[in-house]
Amino acid sequence: MNKRQLLTRIDQAWQALQQSYAGLSDPELMEPGVTAAWSVRDIIAHVTWWEEEALTYLPVVMAGGTPPRYSVTHGGIDAFNAGMTEQRVHSPLAEVLRQRDDVHRRLVALIESAPDEHFVGETRFRRRLRLETYGHYAKHTQAIRRWREQGVHRAGAEQLTEGAILLRGFAAPGGMVLLGGLREVVTRAPFRHMVTPGGFRMSVAMTNCGALGWVTDRTGYRYDPLDPETGEPWPPMPESFFGLALDAAGQAGFGGFVPDACLINRYEPGAKLSLHQDKDEADFGAPIVSVSLGIPAVFLFGGLNRTDKPIRVALTHGDVVVWGGPARLRYHGVMPLKEAEHDLVGRYRINLTFRKAG
Repeated sequence: MNKRQLLTRIDQAWQALQQSYAGLSDPELMEPGVTAAWSVRDIIAHVTWWEEEALTYLPVVMAGGTPPRYSVTHGGIDAFNAGMTEQRVHSPLAEVLRQRDDVHRRLVALIESAPDEHFVGETRFRRRLRLETYGHYAKHTQAIRRWREQGVHRAGAEQLTEGAILLRGFAAPGGMVLLGGLREVVTRAPFRHMVTPGGFRMSVAMTNCGALGWVTDRTGYRYDPLDPETGEPWPPMPESFFGLALDAAGQAGFGGFVPDACLINRYEPGAKLSLHQDKDEADFGAPIVSVSLGIPAVFLFGGLNRTDKPIRVALTHGDVVVWGGPARLRYHGVMPLKEAEHDLVGRYRINLTFRKAG
C-alpha cells in the first residue's frame, strides 16, 4: 500500500465514522451509553486526542526515535484515556467538533508530507498510523452503529405503513461526503439512460456501484457484476454510502442489513419513475434503503397490487425511506419532478437505492 492508497483508506474510514453519527441532534450526541459511559461526543474527543498523539509522535518515529511507553508515562493506555477524558469532559460540543476538524486536517497534511520510504512495508510509522487512524476509527464506527441499531433513537422517524419508515433529513448532515463519493463513482461509471425491454428510453439517468449493478436492456431486467458499457466491474461502494445504508436500516428497525448493490438515479425536472416492484433481487428478506439528495420529489408508495392507490410522500434533500418485511414488495415510484434548483446538486435529484441483490 503506497502513500496515496493509505490516504484513501484513512479518508474512507474517516467518512464512515462521520456518517455513523450523521443525523443525530446535539442532545443525542451528548447522550451517554454508546460505549460504557461515553457519548458520541466523548468518542469524537477520544479519536481527536489519539490523532494529536499521532501528530506528536509520528515525527519522532520518522526521525528514528522511539516514543515513550504509556505504561511508563501514564500507567498504561487505559489510565491515559481516563486522564484525557477528565481533561476534556467539560469541553463544549462546538469546541470538540472544531478540534476534530482542525486536528484531522493537520494529521492528513503531516502524512502527505512524509517521505515515501515510511510507506514501504510494515514500518513503525505505518503501524502507529494504522492504530491511531483507520483501525481506530473503524472500532468506534461499529460501536456507534450498534448503539443506533438498538432502536434507542427513532426521533424523526415517520411510519408510512407497516414495514416502511421515513427518516426525515437523516442523510443531510453527510450530504457533501455522499456527493464526493458519487463523483468518484461516476468518474468510472458515468450516468446513462438505459432502455427497457420494450425499447423505451428511460427518462432517469442511472449508474451503479457495489458488487452488483441493476441494468435493463432489450433482453430484460437483471443484476450484473459488470458494467455493460465498459465490461469492467462496477465501482466499489464508497464507505460513506455503505455506512449510511447500515445506519438508516438500523434506525428503521432492520439491523444487520448488508447491501451489495447501490443503484444511483439522476432525475432532471420532468423525469419520473413509474410504479413498480423491486423483485429482481435474490433476497426479499432484506430491506430497501432509498436516499434522496438534491431537489424535492414526490414519492409514490402503493400497495401490493398495481391498482392500489398510492400515498404521496414529499421528499427533500437528506430524506431516507426504508421499507422491508410486509412492505418489501409494495409498488412505488416517483412523480414527474418540478423545476427546482439545489445549492449542492443544481437542477438534479440524486437517489441512492441500496439493496441486497445477490
